[in-house]
This record gives sequence, C-alpha cells and structure tokens, in this order.
Amino acid sequence: MRLVQAAIAPLLALAMTQPVLAQTAPALPAGAPAAAGARPAGPPMQPQGWTMTVGVAPVFGMAWQGSKDTALSIFPDLRINYKDTLFLSVPDGLGWNAVNADGWKAGPLVKLRFGRNESNGGSPFQITGGSDALIGMG
Repeated sequence: MRLVQAAIAPLLALAMTQPVLAQTAPALPAGAPAAAGARPAGPPMQPQGWTMTVGVAPVFGMAWQGSKDTALSIFPDLRINYKDTLFLSVPDGLGWNAVNADGWKAGPLVKLRFGRNESNGGSPFQITGGSDALIGMG
C-alpha cells in the first residue's frame, strides 16, 4: 500500500498543478489594428485598490528535512493586497511595503510558522505520506 501511495502521490500533485481551463487570445492578422481599449506593451499596471486571490498549492517532498519518507501536502493560497502596499497571505504573512521603488521592497513582516506533527512528521496541511521517525522527539 505504501508503494502505491508513493507512486500515485507525485502524479496527483502534478495533475493538481495543471490549469483546468485555459484561454488564449485569437491571433490578429498582420497589419490589423489593435482591439479597442487594448493597452500597449509596457510595465504591468499597479493594482488600484483591494485584490484577492484564492487557490491551492500542492507540495510533494520529504516528510521533514532529512527524511527518506515522502509526503503530499495541500497548502491554502489566500492572498489579499491593498495596492502594492499592504499584503496578507498564508505563505507570505502580513506585511507593509514601506519602501517600494525601482523593484526594491522593504518593510515589516509578520509570518505564522506551522510546526511539525510528531506522529507523522508533517505539517497540518499534509494529506498523505509522512514518517513516524520523530515520535518522542517533541
């Protein structure tokens, strides 16, 4: 059973990272005018207000650093931003870009660190795999 889980988990992680629906814009014939309202190429526009992104991030790797056992985890990916100044997300924490110029960003940051689970060595987001080698180590 463990061998089956080890074989299926990477395939499941790979399948979950592929886009479900993808659309591409139709190609314009040579010399055709651009669509009305189309922006010329250049640097991306900065967000003007609040933005929110929701997703999941499947991660397949070692159950814990140095382990020979593997695990599959699904991390929530919730991101809330105000312009390019304030941000709150599961992977990046809560922060403020006090300095934001010429591609450089600096400011205070607070992050939540999820500890490991002694019984299987993984995070609270682990869905399969793991290792019991850490039992008794805290």
